[in-house]
Amino acid sequence: MIKFIFGTYGSGKTSLVSENIKKSLSSGRRAFLIVPEQEAVSAERMTLKILPPSAQLDLEVLNFSRLYNRVCREYGGLSYSYIKKPIRYLLMWQNLRELSPLLEEYGSFTDNDTALCDLMINAVNEFKMCSITPTAIERAAEKLGKDEPLCKKLRDLALIYASFDRLISEKYSDSADDLSRLYDVLKEHSFFNDRDVYIDSFTSFTAVEHKVIERIFATASNVTVTIPLPSPEYDGNYTESIRRSFEHLKRNADKHGGAQYEILGKNLRARSKALSYLTENLWQLDVRQGYDADVFDGSIVMEKCENAYAEAEAAAAHILELLRGGARCRDIAVIARDPSRYKGIIEPAFEKNGIPFFMADKTDLSSLAPIKLILSALKIRRFNWQRADVLAHVKTGLYPIPQRNIDLFEEYVNTWNIRGAKFTDGEWTMNPDGYKKEMSERAREMLLIANETRKAIVEPLTKLFVLLDASETIADMCRALFEYISALGLEERLEDLAKKELARGKQKSASEISSLYGIILNTLADVGEAMKDQEASVDDLYAILKTVFDKTDIGTIPTSVDEVTIGSAATMRTSNIKYTLVLGLCESVFPAAIRDTGVFSSGDRERLDALDIELSGDVDSRSSDELMYVLRAFSSPSDRLYLFTAESELGASEQRLPSLAFDRVKLLFPSINVHEFKGDDLEYLTGAPKSAISHLRSLRGTPTGEALKNAALPYVPALDRRTAAESFSPTERLSEAVTSKKRYEDMTLSFSRFEKYVSCPFKYFCSTELKLRESGRAKFDFSDMGTFVHHVLETLLKYSVTELPDGSLPDRDMIIKKGDEIVDEYIDGIFPSDAQTPKKLSHLFSRLKKLSRLVIDNMLKEMEHSKFRPAFFELETNGVGSNPRPMVFIPEDKSYKVTFTGIIDRVDLYKKDGDVYIRVVDYKTGSKTFSLDDVEHGMNLQMLLYLCTLCRNRDNEFAKTLGLEQGKTATPAGMIYLLAKVPVVSLEDYTDEEVVIESADAEIERNGLLLGNEDILYAMNDELGSQFLAGISQKDGIFSGDALLSGEHFEKLFSDMEKVILKITAEMRSGCADARPLKYGTKDPCSYCEYRSVCRYVEKN
Repeated sequence: MIKFIFGTYGSGKTSLVSENIKKSLSSGRRAFLIVPEQEAVSAERMTLKILPPSAQLDLEVLNFSRLYNRVCREYGGLSYSYIKKPIRYLLMWQNLRELSPLLEEYGSFTDNDTALCDLMINAVNEFKMCSITPTAIERAAEKLGKDEPLCKKLRDLALIYASFDRLISEKYSDSADDLSRLYDVLKEHSFFNDRDVYIDSFTSFTAVEHKVIERIFATASNVTVTIPLPSPEYDGNYTESIRRSFEHLKRNADKHGGAQYEILGKNLRARSKALSYLTENLWQLDVRQGYDADVFDGSIVMEKCENAYAEAEAAAAHILELLRGGARCRDIAVIARDPSRYKGIIEPAFEKNGIPFFMADKTDLSSLAPIKLILSALKIRRFNWQRADVLAHVKTGLYPIPQRNIDLFEEYVNTWNIRGAKFTDGEWTMNPDGYKKEMSERAREMLLIANETRKAIVEPLTKLFVLLDASETIADMCRALFEYISALGLEERLEDLAKKELARGKQKSASEISSLYGIILNTLADVGEAMKDQEASVDDLYAILKTVFDKTDIGTIPTSVDEVTIGSAATMRTSNIKYTLVLGLCESVFPAAIRDTGVFSSGDRERLDALDIELSGDVDSRSSDELMYVLRAFSSPSDRLYLFTAESELGASEQRLPSLAFDRVKLLFPSINVHEFKGDDLEYLTGAPKSAISHLRSLRGTPTGEALKNAALPYVPALDRRTAAESFSPTERLSEAVTSKKRYEDMTLSFSRFEKYVSCPFKYFCSTELKLRESGRAKFDFSDMGTFVHHVLETLLKYSVTELPDGSLPDRDMIIKKGDEIVDEYIDGIFPSDAQTPKKLSHLFSRLKKLSRLVIDNMLKEMEHSKFRPAFFELETNGVGSNPRPMVFIPEDKSYKVTFTGIIDRVDLYKKDGDVYIRVVDYKTGSKTFSLDDVEHGMNLQMLLYLCTLCRNRDNEFAKTLGLEQGKTATPAGMIYLLAKVPVVSLEDYTDEEVVIESADAEIERNGLLLGNEDILYAMNDELGSQFLAGISQKDGIFSGDALLSGEHFEKLFSDMEKVILKITAEMRSGCADARPLKYGTKDPCSYCEYRSVCRYVEKN
């Protein structure tokens, strides 16, 4: 007897089948229950629950694939050499590669054309499901015109299909052929004699499955099939595939005496009348009358969200509410049309709310470290040690190299843009700090570590590359890779990583890592076997392994018996679910828009149907299936249904409308209040402390944010420190443990460190306390140019004013020659001996060499008319030997002292009547202007501090050096910034080089402060040239200019400076580390700050 049980979703079809199974077994007959693969576990659980243990021996729960296995165990023919999915894909790749010259429509295949491989695999699968052979395709092509595109396409497909089958059959069996083979076995044997067969939970069947079912109809004692239609006559807009499948079943049943019908009633699963009404009327588009608001029980909840992130947050909030109300995680299902749209979105939302969940998503193997290790090694060989490939390789973390060493190695490689033979030609000697002549302690350590790391990766890779080059076949190459990963100890390394992940509670990650070594070994063995005797290049091996890894799935199973299940509306089967949350009910998303995605367009399919090539999945049935997926999802819960729509697509500005399904629910239930989930909805955001904290950043500065912050503060210590830190204001302070220690310590500062704090305390502590530094390419920047020019000017000026053995001074030619020697010596000091100076830098050095000559000429010209003479170059204020003691500042309470050390570029002296006048000079390669207003802000105090140090210093040793009598101090004559930058001149008529040099010389500027004493000004320049006197000029015997200062004013400046320094250093000692940039004048310190990426002030503003 054949029976068809009709009923909509939730009408009790499976329950009735369960009762009938019990009757079959109680009458002594054996029974089979055939269900979809996704339903197998829940079906077995159901039978264990309703049947006594003894009955299990007479019932088998199968899907169609397991049915073939079961029949073969009875009659023989079982295959043990099934081709795996990745190798099947690889053989298609090989097939297309070989056939490409013969193909008409698909002849443009390339090794990287994975899309065409996917397309052909799907086409062959569809042909096999529909029982269509290559011969049938050829015959159809013969009925078309030879030049028609469809004819060419069919000829190509027939060739690809036949050749692919031949390739597989040489070594393997294809599981896609199992049902065809099953049909052949069932034609010869009456496997189902005297047995009852129940086929449940299917919505439709493939052509080959229908053939198998026809054989079951022919031989089984009783066959029961459930059909998700309200009645045999029902023909709704969501039932196209179901209806076609039923008609096919009916035709086959008629061949064997026809079928009896049993029709069930309404949705019995729903405990709510509203849910039952919804499933009955959702796609009855003629029903437009709303549900009676008086009896609506709140079993349907509707949410309108901003985007997918908001959907995930709202869903997590509702689930948390359910769990706190007594629901179990396994009572809850989350359904989306395409869950991959929510990958990386829904997981963090659930995790921070403490919701256990299982999401059966596909892991991209190529993104996992062990696979990256192998593929990046091959890329290094393919592209000859490119920097990005080497860094990707070492950053997999699978070498026995500490993470800090990897970071320093990366910084060094990036700094010097190392690539190619530079990795393998021997040890590196370039300064890690870039184009610097001196190497710091940190730089020496980094260079040592960079070389050690280079050696640790180059040696094993070089051995691997030797083996690969010597390999004759792909199998040899796979063995070489095996030897490489074995030598690295990859298996042991992965075991350790898996244990660490497990200890952190990341069971899924631990499971994936544990399985990876076996996957790698199996892949190498399978590839070596499938392409055993084939020759290949490293490029081929990379393409082959990348293809296989991309198609390899890591099987994941739920890590707990009580988890929220997240799945696809098309494949997910739910049972005993009380609460369902349906995400993404947006136009063209769910239901999804139907597009032609396979090898055949809708028009092609219609023409093929007329040629007796009946394929599955035409536009009408696929559109109908989308509506069916919606109804199945909406029918799944017994207690409550949550519906979500998003107003915009991620990363898109245009609005997205709710889908027809969402709008239908609103129409059927006008009394439902659609809640609009907003980012500041406290009711949704405060479900869990960690979730609440994560939203503080986006709500900062708002009343909601303040309320949320106050509520969350008691939980902050137990939360992730970074999550909490991101949420608070830019004001920062060092910990009490640090500041209490600093309060009783004396301070020694360089002026550059002091000015860094003044410009921004946060920047100072990032640099000095945390020792953060920006990495980047080695470049000869402004600071390096300044160092270079300082060195050349200092050395060359010293040479220029030093008498030769004959008592004369060097002439211009000698100065130019000496300058060239100084520059060459400097370049040799910053470039490795085997490195060639880049052309761009060679040009820059040439320009700087000319600038140095120009500035030296200008200074020599100045000295011709000046009684001030350079006495010290690069003078250190450290009290060592005859050097002046550093300046020390002590507050009134004498609780600490602040010592400033530094190096003065040049000190000029003028002696008169037993007094010594001091002028300090600083060379600047950029723009620099001193203003008296700078002092009160603590800026540009360096030269003033140096002048103060030299003039207030009562150090006897230094006084002797100056020629001062005991007890006397020097007098401040001035501080000068000499702007040693390349001048820009414009000439209407270029004549000769001398004119250009004369014009450029006139553009060299000086500024600063000078003592307003006529004798001293004449001593500085007997011609009173404003170019040499910082813009000071004389008219009618009166001196004028911003740079003039009296001796008393200098003393007052020194005192004011002392107060400012003590005030600022007191703040430094208190631990204040605010992100508080000093914005004064036209300078914006944030615009060039290297700590912008970690600064909240920049982000806020």
